[in-house]
Amino acid sequence: MSMSMPPRPPFFTGRGILAAEAPSTGGPPLLSIRPRAGHVFTAPAGTHTLYVPPASLVSATPVGAAVELVGDFKRVNYPPRITLAPVDEGDAIGLCLALARRYGLPRAPLDLSSRMLRRGLAGVLVSVVDAYRPGHCEAPNFGGLVVDTPDRAALVADEVYRVTGFYGAGRADDASGPLAVGYNGPALAAVAVERPPCTAAALDPLGGRVDARLGEAHGRWISDVGGGRRLVGLVHGKAAQGFAPMAAEVLLAALRRLVLPPAVAAAIGPIWAQVDALLDASVDRGPLPEEATALLVELDRRFGVALTALREAYFTLFVDGALACVDGRRIAVLRRGHCRVYRTCPNGQVILELVEDTLGRLLDAQGLEVEAWKREAVISLFGQAADDDPGTRILELAPGERLVALSGSILRARSAAQIEDALAERDLTAVVRRLEGAGPALEDDKWGALLIAPGPAGAIARPSPAA
Repeated sequence: MSMSMPPRPPFFTGRGILAAEAPSTGGPPLLSIRPRAGHVFTAPAGTHTLYVPPASLVSATPVGAAVELVGDFKRVNYPPRITLAPVDEGDAIGLCLALARRYGLPRAPLDLSSRMLRRGLAGVLVSVVDAYRPGHCEAPNFGGLVVDTPDRAALVADEVYRVTGFYGAGRADDASGPLAVGYNGPALAAVAVERPPCTAAALDPLGGRVDARLGEAHGRWISDVGGGRRLVGLVHGKAAQGFAPMAAEVLLAALRRLVLPPAVAAAIGPIWAQVDALLDASVDRGPLPEEATALLVELDRRFGVALTALREAYFTLFVDGALACVDGRRIAVLRRGHCRVYRTCPNGQVILELVEDTLGRLLDAQGLEVEAWKREAVISLFGQAADDDPGTRILELAPGERLVALSGSILRARSAAQIEDALAERDLTAVVRRLEGAGPALEDDKWGALLIAPGPAGAIARPSPAA
């Protein structure tokens, strides 16, 4: 006598839809979203009940009377982006919040180079920048990986892309059994393909996002820190002899050791053996404070210990930028060095909230006075605050308001009026175009921008994913 598993009760019941986990033959359970009696889906076409694998679901966002799902859905023969419609607007919001609570959505991508990917990262959402070099269909085409995307035909040979997707480590060298037909090596199951330097990621379940423009020696950080909060950062490395990109990477490597689950952090490949050994020895992995201001202050203190250890070993690396703990529309911000933070409003108003450190008073000094100013001037850096540093600021945003951090050479190349005029744009790509076109051609690419745009509902609780 054959027996089948009984259907599982729904974890979300709306006016017109139900969501539950459904048993799947030969694989983990699938998320099922089905209409209630009297309702029907028209998108995706021909769908009565939508099934998607929750383990490879990146985000679920309400968009009016629809829900947009992003993830790796090859298992169920869907593209990486699905629009489920029509859905009652209240149901769309409720479903996305329920999925966020259950699965820890949206998932934050881990920015890594392809050489840092290791077998222990299989199934982790990563974001990799490299050149696309097509060749044989069973050979790597992207920094030692194969990019698995339905849009591969649109990729241009030798162009640089940022690919965000789930890492597949491929067949282990010591695996037994016959080889599968075709490629068996490491791959990225792409959910987004972008052209650098601009990139975007989901911030919260209701449409919030983090957009970034990452120039030379700049890096981005996004991660969960519990209680529905996100740690978001724009870092800018400073060093001599072309080591500035390494400086930014060192701070990100310290963050990985401090914030990520230990098993994930340990699986990431090294930057450089000697640097990683110093980080392993100097980074304090003890518990971090939960309160936002205390969290940022403690992270900054631990950065200082690690960077000092590196400098004592002749790695003269410095990092500035901005680090924020985002809790809905309440954002704690720690700013360092040549970084400026603005608040932008829906009506186009732009407010300067945090100004960069400068040596402006040196410009008016004369003779021996110059040397006196130089001895007193201290530019703040991560792990090294200036004497008059304001510390962490708490910014409460009104609905529709956003924060934008700018760092690097753009602060010298464009006037305050030109920057504020560009920031009146709501889209970061448009902001970048306005900044680039506001004056003479920029002399270098050593500048970055980070836009934090919380979703419309403010603070949203996202407990850990259900077991």
